[in-house]
Order: sequence, then structure tokens, then C-alpha cells
Amino acid sequence: MIKHILIFFFVLSMSPNIFGQDPIFSQPNISSSYLNPALNGIFQGDYKLHVTYKDQWFTLIGAFSYKTEYASFDYKINPRDQNVFTLGASLINDTAGAGGFRQTRGHVGGSYAMQLKGGDYGKLSQYLVIGTQIGLGQNGVDNEALWFGRQFDIFNEEINTSLDSGEPIPQDLNYTVGPYLNINLGVAWYAIKTRRQSYMAGASLSHINRPLISNYGLATDKYRSRFSLHGGGRIMFSSDLGIAPLIVLNIQGPQQILQLGSSFLYDLVYLGESGFRVGSFARISNGQEGLGFEGITVSAMYERRNVQIGFAYDFTLSNLRVASNSLGGFEISVNYISPGQSNYDQPRVPGL
Repeated sequence: MIKHILIFFFVLSMSPNIFGQDPIFSQPNISSSYLNPALNGIFQGDYKLHVTYKDQWFTLIGAFSYKTEYASFDYKINPRDQNVFTLGASLINDTAGAGGFRQTRGHVGGSYAMQLKGGDYGKLSQYLVIGTQIGLGQNGVDNEALWFGRQFDIFNEEINTSLDSGEPIPQDLNYTVGPYLNINLGVAWYAIKTRRQSYMAGASLSHINRPLISNYGLATDKYRSRFSLHGGGRIMFSSDLGIAPLIVLNIQGPQQILQLGSSFLYDLVYLGESGFRVGSFARISNGQEGLGFEGITVSAMYERRNVQIGFAYDFTLSNLRVASNSLGGFEISVNYISPGQSNYDQPRVPGL
């Protein structure tokens, strides 16, 4: 108990100004529709089912760690047409800390991919995609599960919630806010030359309408819009070996986090259409000491036909490594993609 209390005050001492922000996934290209609504239909197949689970800071705060679950479903209408419309739906649930602060949002939306420049296979074909999401969200917090400094009994070295917290929080207040309207918008460009070479870039803006999310009735407490930029590609050096570089920048209010790195690809096309990916990604963010390395992520993925199973783990490099033993959190993701009548030798979407 004393260890967790000391860690709690250690974290506060490093961050006197604390701001909320959206959860950031360790494998942003896997949870693609969360990164950018325009990426809803960017997969080689007719429909895709995706699930991700992330647990952050378990080594630091145990059962009160930050847990995020995300699920999405995308369905293409007439996927073999030159221009393709994709319908999508997603659900995210994020729970953080001892007070059980949670945010749950569900969205429906769509994307439209237009071919800008075509050509024979082996020449660069370019596409522009516009996507949007609209949905409802709800936030809440279990205020009765929280305790404050005045409620720590120094003599007995224990928490005593019967003591006055000294906080101006009405006990009869409803700590749940919502449902509120939430709107996201994104755009993406991608180009394909061959099965071995493709590129992509995009931008998105989440929470465009900046909904009110205060659990305590504050009219000024609105969701900050999150602006995301991303780019990547797939470059195969041979029929079975290649790389997939990726860079993602998220800006939300004063928070900025940059993820950049690459996965190494090894395709076993002649062994049940299997493949492996192993990668490493650096995280750079603006902390209390300015811009610096916040952590590093290692990831691995196994692909077999229409199923992808990914795993990632975060290692902490910031000052928080002292309390967390340099450990961060793990993330697991699963994709199921219906191949339909896809032509893998002449793909119409990038192989990211």
C-alpha cells in the first residue's frame, strides 16, 4: 500500500499539469479506422473484423492500470468497382485509474475511395479516400472509489475515507456525462506500383464538434480535438523479404506524441500463405522536461491467409521508468479479413 502511495505522489510531482487525451495504440496501423476514418476500407478483401486489447502501466498500478478495448467492422460495397464505398462501425471502451474513469464511444461511418490515376500493372496507380464517422459517447467516474491526501492517516499509515476530503465535490452529483455527439473526419492518399511496392499518407481530425465531457458540470470542459498525421508503405526486396515503415503524429491540445519505426516482413507464400512481421517503434512526446524519447515498442505479427494476430509491448524510457521498472504495457490485436475474389498478384489496396 505504501509503495502505491509513493508512486502516486511521484507521478504527480513529475506532472503538476495533467491533461486528458485519447488512448494511443502501440500498433496504430492495425487499429486503422481508429487512426483515420478514411482507412476503413484499406484492406485486401470484402470485409474485415478487428479487435484490440491494450493494458498500460500494470507493473506500476496493478489492477488500476489503463485498459482499452477496441472493435471495428468494415464492409465494402461492390469491392471490385473502380471506386469503392465502405461502411464501417466501431466501439471503444477505455478505463483508467482507481477512480474507474471510463470513456465509451460507438461510431458508424463510411469511406469512399476514388481512383485518381490508373495504368497498367507496374505503373503507379493513385487513389484518394475520404472518410467520416459519427457516433455517441459517454464518460463516467466512480468518485466514491477515490481518496485524497487529507484522507490518509499518517499515524496508522492507512487510508481512511471517513475523513473529510476537503474537496468541493457534491456527493449527490451524477458523475456520468452523455450520451454526447462525436464526429470524426479523415482523408488518405495511397499509391500502388506492384505487389511489392505501395505507399500511403493521410490526416484525420477527431472530435471535430468538441463535445462537453465534464463529470462535474463544468461548461468549459470540452473534448479537445485530436489531429493525426500518418505515412507509411510496403517495400519488398524479394518475393518473401521486405519492410513496412510507419510514422504517426498525434496532436491533442498540449499533448504531442510521435511514433516512428518499421516492421520487417517475411512472407511464406508457398507455405499456406503465411507470413511474419517483427518491428520496433520509437515514441517521442513532449513531457515535463520537454520533447524527448518516452518509450519504445516492439511488435510481432503472424499472418495466415485471412487471419492476422499481433502482439506489442511498450518499454518506458522517460523518468517514469524508475517507478515502473522500465515496463509499460502490452497490446494484442486480431484481424479477420474475408478475401472474397481479391487478386493478390495485382492488388488495389496497399499491403500495409
